[in-house]
Amino acid sequence: MTRGTLKGVLLACHPGPTAIVTLVSYLFASTLRSEWSAVGIALSVFLGQLVIGWSNDLIDFSSDQTRNRSEKPLVAGLIGEELLRRITAITTVLTIVVNLLGPLGLKGGAVHLIGVASGVSYNIYFKRTLFSWLPYAIAFAALPGSIVIAAGQAPPLWLLTCGSLLGLAAHFANVIDDIDGDRTEGIRGLPQVLGERASRITTVIALLTTGYILTTQTQTFWVLLISSLGAILILFGPRKIIFPGLMVLAVLDVLMLVIAVQDQLGSRGYS
Repeated sequence: MTRGTLKGVLLACHPGPTAIVTLVSYLFASTLRSEWSAVGIALSVFLGQLVIGWSNDLIDFSSDQTRNRSEKPLVAGLIGEELLRRITAITTVLTIVVNLLGPLGLKGGAVHLIGVASGVSYNIYFKRTLFSWLPYAIAFAALPGSIVIAAGQAPPLWLLTCGSLLGLAAHFANVIDDIDGDRTEGIRGLPQVLGERASRITTVIALLTTGYILTTQTQTFWVLLISSLGAILILFGPRKIIFPGLMVLAVLDVLMLVIAVQDQLGSRGYS
């Protein structure tokens, strides 16, 4: 594999979100599991993110060509479509095996795979429907839920709610930058139907609600304060910084989740 092809493989997985989701999964898992188990869980999540990212670029290839999105590795010719398709298929099989036989266990692994399947289903179908938000809500709840289940405990409702709300916020924030091009192509997900202003407001509502729940769970007021500052950024900031800004806020929220989970479920009680 040439250096250019390797670069294409890395870029096609959407490295920013993939790295952040993998990092937060490790941070969260380390509160309930041993260090090595947390690393194994992060690997399981990383593989799932590769499948979601690569399948997104494959499915959107024709659309990206139409828009002349040269930043996309397939459009730029950094990697061939057939090679990326083969890599995605191999990684999909590996993801299933590692999730079910790794530290997440059968139950936790199955729940996380539901989240991965939700991400792929968004790429294939839901992206173009009014239920475009649903796969995000499921996947973002399934991630922390699977880790808690793997630790032999039942995920609390507030945890699943925070995950779903962050997923909802991530969906709307991610679409805003491309909303005009999506509408031109006839993509009618919920953000495209509602429009940019309503999508910004929806993102803010989800973010502030998450901040409020975490504040009540951790008794840490500055979580809501940071969420409020993030809300201002989302409402009035330029399109291109909305999604990266939300990802930074998501990491901070996960750190608060770690504190709350340590208090309520205990720390590293399982191998």
